[in-house]
Amino acid sequence: MGDSFNQNHSGSGHNFMNFGPRRPELTSQVLDEITAHMQPDRHRTIQVSWMGSGRSQEMAERLKAHLVAQGFKVEPEMTYFGMLAPPPTVPITLHSQGITNQENFEILVNADILVG
Repeated sequence: MGDSFNQNHSGSGHNFMNFGPRRPELTSQVLDEITAHMQPDRHRTIQVSWMGSGRSQEMAERLKAHLVAQGFKVEPEMTYFGMLAPPPTVPITLHSQGITNQENFEILVNADILVG
């Protein structure tokens, strides 16, 4: 999913072009990649956190539900961050030492970071 071009040949003269970064999607492939990456830390409690818009919260909730369904120990409450320094540069960040609890493995979701 990158740049796209669509030309309408109906004579209306409408051309659609989308170039540049796009919003991240939490696809089943991404969920599977995260789950596979988390296998060595399966014994640790996972803290799912989010920052940014409501879309980030929705993605974090979906990720949390997926991890629970896969049998991981996940903190029942998610953490919201209004700001971090330095700010995240990718939509999903895995922290082997949690930001709020050093014993936890923390996953930070920010769906407002564009990719591509």
